[in-house]
Amino acid sequence: MILFHKREIEEMKKIKKLVLIISVVATSIFSMGFVDNYFEISKNLDIFTTLYRELNVFYVDDTDPGELIKKAIDSMLESLDPYTTYIPESEINFLCPQCFHLQTLLRSWHF
Repeated sequence: MILFHKREIEEMKKIKKLVLIISVVATSIFSMGFVDNYFEISKNLDIFTTLYRELNVFYVDDTDPGELIKKAIDSMLESLDPYTTYIPESEINFLCPQCFHLQTLLRSWHF
């Protein structure tokens, strides 16, 4: 049986409180970063959607909405690195006819 002095018990309680406070503060800081990031993503998607809609309605020449989105996606990924690419679902069979299980797996992830 281990016996502790009253002073040791008080010190342990202080340490536990300190650890709890640090944990709560750290969690709060990390979650605030996530919320800020989510807000920025949401705001930028709203701007993009508005611009996309305005272009399709008011642009002088006819536009191809699918081609505009494809170019936007390609440009966004190209700005990250030269290796990241987007392959539309319609092109997966063309690239790899034997990859039917991959298509099924991708659909089940609910992008």
